[in-house]
Amino acid sequence: MNGQTSTGTCIRRGHFSKATIIKVEVLTKKIEEASFRIITPTNLIKRRTITSTAAFNNEQKLITVDIPLIDHNIISRFITSLLLAHELCDINSALQRENNNIFQIYTDGSLDLNCRNSRGEVVMDAGWIIKDHDLSFSCGVNYHPSSTRPELLAIMTALLAVPNNAEVAIYTDSQAAIEGINRMLDASYRINQRKFLKMNNYIILFTIYDLIKTKSLTLNLHKIRGHSGNRWNNMADEIAKQGRDAASYNNDRIIDIRLLRSFSFPLTFLPIWNNISIDRHIRSFTRLVADSLEETILENGMNCHEDGFQQVESEVTSKIMKFIKKSTSSTKIVQGQLERIIFEYKDEAFPLLKERNCIELTRGLISDTIITKLRRFLSKKVTNEVVTRIIKHFHKAFRKYIWNP
Repeated sequence: MNGQTSTGTCIRRGHFSKATIIKVEVLTKKIEEASFRIITPTNLIKRRTITSTAAFNNEQKLITVDIPLIDHNIISRFITSLLLAHELCDINSALQRENNNIFQIYTDGSLDLNCRNSRGEVVMDAGWIIKDHDLSFSCGVNYHPSSTRPELLAIMTALLAVPNNAEVAIYTDSQAAIEGINRMLDASYRINQRKFLKMNNYIILFTIYDLIKTKSLTLNLHKIRGHSGNRWNNMADEIAKQGRDAASYNNDRIIDIRLLRSFSFPLTFLPIWNNISIDRHIRSFTRLVADSLEETILENGMNCHEDGFQQVESEVTSKIMKFIKKSTSSTKIVQGQLERIIFEYKDEAFPLLKERNCIELTRGLISDTIITKLRRFLSKKVTNEVVTRIIKHFHKAFRKYIWNP
């Protein structure tokens, strides 16, 4: 800009003609008008040079071109809910009008597995409040419930709201959130896709990193004790809980994690399961799904595959008995005793305990009670080998007679 009037109007004179005038006005009265407005003569659009002195006096017809503020642009890019986007833009506009560019923000997340929406999905909520300001915010998030997830979402939305070049001090009672952000700030976790996909909440974490870089923010993270009587932390906690209840019945207060990816997102793909972004450790997630499927099949099959389970028990017992006889000649255990030790309890709660035993075996686990009873007849060394073989033979027989995917 080559000059500035007393009203804040900037005038730029191009090298091609002194008659070129561009007026720039900043409007922040309303969210819809929070933008830079450029006013220029219409004939500048058709040609680059103007010789008429009338243009210099602004006597020609003018057009208006609005360019949204960069902060509001970023908010709209990440937040698809118009309700939440307007709330964040409101807060951003209020902070833009202040001379101070240093902010202290207390964040908190809320998780209650009993808080569900109409589709039965767990709703977590994030909330925060800016110290010494009457400004606060809350929103919700679905899928992959954990206590850390809403804490990270609270920090992410707080960074969305602050102006560019701000210095932000975040106070949180989640050490896991702080450690996750610090890992994402480490370049090795962003460059290495294996490390990246091993992080829980990697989509939210990368969005936090992206906001820090894009908005040139200075971020300082502080760990505080939860429920320690800190006034601002208690207020953030209450805001999060209130927001959680609101988000459970108002879908407009939910942030869609699937749309948080930016142009600099390090993956060229995003793992999806059942139309849900897998925003957590991939291997742990697949193991959880596999365990859940096996457990569901087992529970459904306890009644439907009674004959199959009898075959499983008989085959496993027979193979283990052969191994025991081969390993030791001094044992007094017989096949009937062995079957009861592995698959049954002499107890009034027998059906429930038997089902629990089978579920543990499908997960590669074995009850301590089984090991204790085997030790009455076998040495420690033979018992350890028997335990390994029980799990191995059970899985083979289970897939053979009950589940054959």
